[in-house]
Amino acid sequence: AKTALAGTVRMAREALGLEMRAGLVAVEALREAGADLRVGRVRMSDGFHQAAFMGGAAALADAWLKGGDARVDRVDGTEGGGEADFGGLECRWQGVRPVQGGVAALIVEPRQKGDAGRAELAVVLREVETALGTVMERRPVSAGTLKLAQDASELEGEARVKTGRVNPSWWARWVVRFETAVGRLIMARKVKVGGADWGRYKDDAAANTDFEKLDDALRMVVAAGPDAVVRLRVKLDEAVAAGRIWYGLEVSEECRMTCLVFVRGRQHFHFVDGAGGGYAAAASALKAAKAAAVNP
Repeated sequence: AKTALAGTVRMAREALGLEMRAGLVAVEALREAGADLRVGRVRMSDGFHQAAFMGGAAALADAWLKGGDARVDRVDGTEGGGEADFGGLECRWQGVRPVQGGVAALIVEPRQKGDAGRAELAVVLREVETALGTVMERRPVSAGTLKLAQDASELEGEARVKTGRVNPSWWARWVVRFETAVGRLIMARKVKVGGADWGRYKDDAAANTDFEKLDDALRMVVAAGPDAVVRLRVKLDEAVAAGRIWYGLEVSEECRMTCLVFVRGRQHFHFVDGAGGGYAAAASALKAAKAAAVNP
């Protein structure tokens, strides 16, 4: 794990010009500090299950990492060892614009801890459904809105990540463009080969997205037009006024999708975030809301 983290930090620095904080924290240390780590599995589709975390351990580990706590075994990318493997990571889709007319990146934290906090998140989820519709109705990605990238600039990120270089070779760029063109062709012709049904790939990709997650907070990237966003804000503001939650919300016109492919055409899942800020902007809004409450 440490080797993979170190390789990821180096890649981010050298290929993308980003500085990442990374480290390992023992679960025992988190429990000694009063947190717990409870892990569940959530079925998102027939082919995709994702983990859910509760108990406060993830949030505490994040706080320790950001605060420079000595209980974190920090990783800065200078450690020896092999490189991280990004072979299955792909970024080959254009920005996705839901038919609803917009995308909302949302983070909701309950003010209470433990069972009371989990119960509050369940209430919020029902309120989200009232404002935005069912899971299927608020899913931000659909087969009809998925289009493979055509512009070379849209594929540059994948070439950088896989080569670990800010200026990938022409060959690395060409391979990504060629594979994308082949994918467009076999999807259009609904080719079936090697156990993969490429005519269904977009349907499977849309189903295998992580657009709703749970890790002591509720995190969602959902389809939401202007009217739906207004309804959502009303519900959330009522919950804030009642002292139930904190939240951060960022609205954009489209979402971005990054793919992790284990077996091409058969085993794959997809990370979704709002364009132009997404979760990062929502987290900043959440932090600002908390600070404003402490120092009105």
